[in-house]
Amino acid sequence: MLIQILDVLIGLSVVYLVFSTAASAAVELVEVVLRRRGALLRKGIQELLAAAMPSSEAAPDATALAALVERFYNSPHIASLYSGRLSQLPLLGWWVRGGQLPSYIPPERFAAAVQWLAAKPPATTGSVAASANDAFARLAEIALSLAPEGAADAKAQQEKIAAYFTASAERYSGWYRRHVQLVLLISGGLMAAALNLDSLRIAQVLSDDPALRSQIVEQALKDAADGELAAYQISCSEPTTPAPANAPPAGTGPEPEGGASQAESGQISTGDTDDPAAACEKKLKDGIARRVAYASTLGLPIGWDGDPLRSATRHANWLDWLQKLGGLLITALAICMGAPFWFDLLNQLANIRTSVKPASEDQSTPKSK
Repeated sequence: MLIQILDVLIGLSVVYLVFSTAASAAVELVEVVLRRRGALLRKGIQELLAAAMPSSEAAPDATALAALVERFYNSPHIASLYSGRLSQLPLLGWWVRGGQLPSYIPPERFAAAVQWLAAKPPATTGSVAASANDAFARLAEIALSLAPEGAADAKAQQEKIAAYFTASAERYSGWYRRHVQLVLLISGGLMAAALNLDSLRIAQVLSDDPALRSQIVEQALKDAADGELAAYQISCSEPTTPAPANAPPAGTGPEPEGGASQAESGQISTGDTDDPAAACEKKLKDGIARRVAYASTLGLPIGWDGDPLRSATRHANWLDWLQKLGGLLITALAICMGAPFWFDLLNQLANIRTSVKPASEDQSTPKSK
């Protein structure tokens, strides 16, 4: 009985891993199209500059704040991280797209830009220019006031400003993590509904079909023993950003976000195509298609063809549909857990399964008197 439960859990984990990696690829696909990291980072920079504007103003002037953000992104230290100029990028609003903005700004670049802008007043004059110069100088003062000791020279000041930016960037990383979880949940729900990924029905089929259960478990155990479970994963590091694909939207260092991958990951060579982003998008779409095709070969009840509720809709009562909805919701929530979770769990279940002897072996072993 224990082995049967383990086998069913392994079978479900394989399904969740395959589709959570597909959902993770969908997250990266959304990022390639919308570039939300860059947009959220721009929003965070804007909030930092708004807080550094003269406190005498009841609310930051929108024109002055926009000029601050543009001046920061067009400074030599930041402009080298992306192509074009901020005013020329095809932005549809920071909440929608990030254009070609950098998704990661090294803390030392941020600090150097703030110091350079504070020491170099804008060429134009007026209230907007004065606010811009005061804001960058005040931002440096705020950062230095948190750790005034050891801030005597320019290098020490730059380190303090970088540390201030890194601490503030934790908030921006949280924005992006919530965005990733939302996209994972939406992707998981769409996959579950479109492909009829009913966890309750899949578990029932695995429990009732020893041959199918044995086939899936045998393949999962083999992949775990050979270290090939990572082959389920798919990722595409976008070459247009200076940070890794899973880096948070600011200078906090790389960390996994909803489906980082060692297999099938890596930079897209710019020599392969004139548009690396398009190559990355194609790779992700192909990867999602391969995962769905692989899942269809498992022999599990995936898809609406042959579903009892569809073939006998008139005879199904509301409890059957409620059970179906529950099974689809379980799958969507499981996919939302992310590929790394199911990758680790499947490895642990495989280790437990290999350490448990089948009942037939225990019965065939003669007892010593």
